Amino acid sequence: MNKITLVLVSVISAFCLNACKNGTGANIKPFAGETLKLVELNGSPVEEGQSPIFPHIVLDMNTYKLSGSAGCNRIMGAFQLKKSGKITFAPVASTQMMCLDMELENQFIKIFDSIDGYTAKDNILTFINGSGTPLARFILDSSR
Repeated sequence: MNKITLVLVSVISAFCLNACKNGTGANIKPFAGETLKLVELNGSPVEEGQSPIFPHIVLDMNTYKLSGSAGCNRIMGAFQLKKSGKITFAPVASTQMMCLDMELENQFIKIFDSIDGYTAKDNILTFINGSGTPLARFILDSSR
């Protein structure tokens, strides 16, 4: 019985170490409650000045709620952490202010419907779809 337990612990440990090394796994916790600044959306960089407020999110791991800004409007919603590296979002709601350029904002809000998982490495959190394609990349916002 002890040999079986030792083998199971070794296999589980190896799996966890491999997941962490590849940037996936339960690494989302360091991002909890932090302001995450959107730096890439659908493969295109997001730069200062594209919207009145820089798009960002905050993930509350206690309530599993999302808050932030899509650039003009405030956003809010709920998310569910599933098995390691998996996350899904309920439909994201937003305030309804009209801004001059809503393209970035509309694209940003739309991606939450397609998010199936995440990768986390260093200070970068990437949301991916079911095929592993990056949809949005965020960095920890050290200015806040």
